[in-house]
Amino acid sequence: MAVVTDFEIKLLIPEFVEPNPDMLDKCANGMKNNANILKDRLLAQIPDENAFVTKIAQPASNTFGNFINPSFESEGGRSAGEIQNAHRKNLQNAYYKWATKIGLNLEELDGVEAARFKEKIENSKESVRVQLGSKILRAVGDKITGRGAGIIAVE
Repeated sequence: MAVVTDFEIKLLIPEFVEPNPDMLDKCANGMKNNANILKDRLLAQIPDENAFVTKIAQPASNTFGNFINPSFESEGGRSAGEIQNAHRKNLQNAYYKWATKIGLNLEELDGVEAARFKEKIENSKESVRVQLGSKILRAVGDKITGRGAGIIAVE
């Protein structure tokens, strides 16, 4: 017969854990310094419209289809199938917009490679701080503030 141990544990999970400022800088600098690698890998995976449709549009469309109740009908009278077909068509026609946005964000400006991308990364630090502090760091912690409840619970 197996031995069963019954116990109860209470762990404190704070509302917010302030990330160390150098964590945000380190993450942002890593992304900015690797912008060219990111661009090269992205374009290697999605080099043309066919790859976009195969790797992005079709999987997204297939997944979206699972969210619509088959018996749904919109106020305009469109069935679930018609909505799915419109979504699929819009995604499949989105390649040029996607490619233009990628090119725009990763182009060189005034001698700075991927200038817009780097600017967006820098401007998103506050958002990343809030997301880290209110979500993942609450559970796992970090090397500076210590281990979080999720790590302690599984040890």
